[in-house]
Amino acid sequence: MILMMHIKNTGKTCLLSCFQIIFIGFLAGLFTSTADGFSDFRFLVEPSDTIVINDKPALLNCSTVGNFTEIKWKKDGTLLELLHEDDRRVVLPNGSLFFKKIIHSRTERPDEGLYQCIVTLEGIGTILSREAKLQIASLPPFYQSPEDVAVYVDQTVYFPCSVHAMPPAKISWLKNQQPIILDETRMTILPSGALELDSVVSSDEGTYQCVAANSEKTKESTSGTLFVNKNYDESKAESPHFVAVPPKNAVVLKGSDLTLDCAANGNPKPRITWLKDGSTIDLADLDSRFRIIGSGSLMIENIREEDAGTYMCRAVNSEDSVDASTTINVIVPPYFVVKPLNQYAREKDDITFHCEVYGNPVPILRWYKNGDIIVHSEYFQIVNGKNLKILGAVKSDSGIYQCFATNSAGAIQASTELRVLDADSPEPTTSPPFMPLYFPNIPGQLQYHKEAPSAPENVTAIIVNTRFITLSWEQPRQRNKDILYYVVYYKEANSTRERFHNITRPHLEDTNIQGLQPDTGYVFRVVAYNQHGPGMLSKELFERTLPDINVPNSPNSLVAIPLDSTSVLVKWSPPEEIKEPIQYYKLHYMEVGLTEEHSVNTTITSYELRGLKKFTKYTIWVTAFNKNGPGINTDEITVQTYSDKPSATPQNVTLEPASSSSIIIRWEPPLKEFQNGIITGYKIRVKKKNGNGETYTTDGSRRLYALVVLISQP
Repeated sequence: MILMMHIKNTGKTCLLSCFQIIFIGFLAGLFTSTADGFSDFRFLVEPSDTIVINDKPALLNCSTVGNFTEIKWKKDGTLLELLHEDDRRVVLPNGSLFFKKIIHSRTERPDEGLYQCIVTLEGIGTILSREAKLQIASLPPFYQSPEDVAVYVDQTVYFPCSVHAMPPAKISWLKNQQPIILDETRMTILPSGALELDSVVSSDEGTYQCVAANSEKTKESTSGTLFVNKNYDESKAESPHFVAVPPKNAVVLKGSDLTLDCAANGNPKPRITWLKDGSTIDLADLDSRFRIIGSGSLMIENIREEDAGTYMCRAVNSEDSVDASTTINVIVPPYFVVKPLNQYAREKDDITFHCEVYGNPVPILRWYKNGDIIVHSEYFQIVNGKNLKILGAVKSDSGIYQCFATNSAGAIQASTELRVLDADSPEPTTSPPFMPLYFPNIPGQLQYHKEAPSAPENVTAIIVNTRFITLSWEQPRQRNKDILYYVVYYKEANSTRERFHNITRPHLEDTNIQGLQPDTGYVFRVVAYNQHGPGMLSKELFERTLPDINVPNSPNSLVAIPLDSTSVLVKWSPPEEIKEPIQYYKLHYMEVGLTEEHSVNTTITSYELRGLKKFTKYTIWVTAFNKNGPGINTDEITVQTYSDKPSATPQNVTLEPASSSSIIIRWEPPLKEFQNGIITGYKIRVKKKNGNGETYTTDGSRRLYALVVLISQP
């Protein structure tokens, strides 16, 4: 039996004609504004993955809403130097990048890579497109070709044919150097490119070759000769057997079509069934996306995320059964659940842009401002790995912000605009509702009411730590009316970015200012509010946070890869900004659902955990140590060891007569700790006294089997 796999990629990849390029004008429109007063500055067309032909023209599209001031292109993260004398690459008036001739050779590959366009609109900001991959069409050697094979009449032949071509190659077949004439009742060219001949006859003998063709070239494989043996002893029983084994796993893009090739030989001729996660797939459902092609290959159309799992091809005859399995992982391109919205803000406000995406694997989110990546800092914080928080806004924070989400299936981006107003500016009437808790004015520009409070007194730092300072003060001498609340203004010394902290309890004269940086000087001022508004500002208090103990940051890029049913390889990279040398790493691991933690020490950035339980999930994290002690733990990751054969027999096996010619067999599965994976089936071996044995195979969910006994007549 053979089980092979083919994935038809339906991703949006375009191929440029080698004869001509027709320019479709994606012209930028006039600058427009949205209903809420923000600029309508966005991409109409972003560059997309493109396969091009060497020595031919190529085009990467890019256009925006709004007449851009400037457009630039990046290749592999570096700005392209498009000099006037470079007449081979030109930025067109609409912003697209045109290659008059692609250059690609063994020694020179200047054009292949990842491209982004960067568009700037004066007075508004800059937006960055998603990356697009430019690849050169190719047709490399075959990695699977037909080989000589000998079979008996009425058996099945499978000739593989696979090539990693770009764009994908169309496969055809030759028999004895002539295009094959297919008998569609028993001959199939599978989506993988393989040729399957079922119920072989003598006239099928000959030499077979596959031919691969794409826009780059046409190539013939090596040949394989089919020999048909007519002297077959039909009375000789033969267990099912594989012609080839399946890959252990495969990754499929959501929406693609997937074919799992499977064929088997044996005597009697095996019957092929398919199981998913141990249960038989119902192929009789007319609405099903699952169907059989050829003698037993499984085709799944329009793959969904829930189609991920372990698939098993089972070939069964009266002698025995054999299984071949593959694990399918479905990847999903990122898509937005929540997009960031345009915002107005006042100076000193804290602002949050929300961005939520879904994809599989989990997308990596990055934020950009005017085309430059935002690095996590005291004032720009990435919250929960997705939302952008800006603390203590200043006018220079105005601009275009973009949320980028990327995984192995694709990339998306969404842009939004921030406009920071003066603290005492009226809010535009066209803006969305804007209602922070309080609207404290900029210190130094306060307009005092004669009945407003005087300044709070004796502002003091009562606790100073590495990342927070606790302040206390005394009430103003002249309160005039009841104090409603206090506001603490604070900033780094010599910084213009001032933030505020509200204390809503009127009689609370102390507060904790958190999120500060170690060994940094800060200036604090306090103001009291009553029903007439803000009072006088207190005197400035200067205080410096304590220096941080230089323990390591968290190690990066932690991954865990199962090697087999009892071992896992764990890898990571060193922490960033190492101030003191790393002495060693502690690798922690714990079985999911239990509380007992295990750990090992290592001085290198990888470790193979052995002796683990089979088909068991483990939580893993790593800590770096230096002379000052342990640093920050990595986030926890989860990994599962591979499955293995059950290490115990089924339990409580019983037989009971059901009639004069049938027996009911009942059983229970092995104990959970001995199953070592998902039970996909049970084999029942029956042997009559002084007779031949027969094998029956059931699904993994079955707990009984009705065996019909044929009674020989005397």
